[in-house]
Amino acid sequence: MAKGLELKERSGRFSLKLGALLQFRYEASDSDNPDRRSRFLTRMVRPQLRGNLLVPWIRFFVQPELGTSQPKLLDLEVDFVPHEAIGLRAGQFLTPFSRAFLTPVPKLQFPDFSVANDAFRAGRDTGAMLFGRPFGGLLEYDLAVFNGNGIDKDGNDDDLMLWMGRLALNPLGALPYDEVPGLEGSAPFRVALGVNGYVSGTRKTLGADLAASWHGFTLLAEVFRRTDSAAAATASESFGAYVQLGALLFEAVELCTRASVVDLALGTPSPGFAVYEGLANTYLAKHQLKVGLLFLHREGRAETDGEGQLDVLSLQLQLFI
Repeated sequence: MAKGLELKERSGRFSLKLGALLQFRYEASDSDNPDRRSRFLTRMVRPQLRGNLLVPWIRFFVQPELGTSQPKLLDLEVDFVPHEAIGLRAGQFLTPFSRAFLTPVPKLQFPDFSVANDAFRAGRDTGAMLFGRPFGGLLEYDLAVFNGNGIDKDGNDDDLMLWMGRLALNPLGALPYDEVPGLEGSAPFRVALGVNGYVSGTRKTLGADLAASWHGFTLLAEVFRRTDSAAAATASESFGAYVQLGALLFEAVELCTRASVVDLALGTPSPGFAVYEGLANTYLAKHQLKVGLLFLHREGRAETDGEGQLDVLSLQLQLFI
């Protein structure tokens, strides 16, 4: 983990750590869509402030996003964790759906989440969560309730709440939320299985994930299913899935591949779309300084989501301090 600038009181009652995540990207695209043409991007500018207050188990985390035309607050959370088996989180934070989404962005293999993950997860929201990692991390649970209207919004915009839960099992020992655990040295074989779901009004979404790692080899797979009965007398069904493989070579070079499918209208003539990606990462200073070269190919009809077929080659630099 990046050290950043850290201040600690000798007794351990107070600590303050300042860091930042910066990502810069160039994309070469064959798209006629103005939003997807070849371009330079300041992908992320995220200062991070974290620490503890009064006792080591009262922790806080604050993270804005300054790399967009409209800066916004992403995270403002406070954790109360007197024991690994039980904790309480309140504020605006990541909703506990999908292992990939819960992985810190600097520790992801790919520069973006899978399109299937984007289509089905709930994003950040404001609420409260009961969570725990009992038995040394062999079991993980998260039970949460949110406003259900996204980030940077006061109160609730309707009379519905977003209810969410996640349960994960790590039978051989805790598997870190790090998609390249081999960067920290020889990693023993670990596997994690997770199920999660959320309900908001007539929309119900379920997901399952599998993660495994052994030395420099990693596997991640997630599958999603959604039912929405608000639009018609019969419920509409959506499906998404992806599988992701990685191999760390020579302690600093990594090759990865990922295949994703999304069908937002199961049972209709629309075939959905698929995305295939190949990635080469070079870790100049582990996650702190990384360069990635990605090729993305998308297949599907434009009527599905407005994109159609697309090829993109991108180069991204990540700095994490």
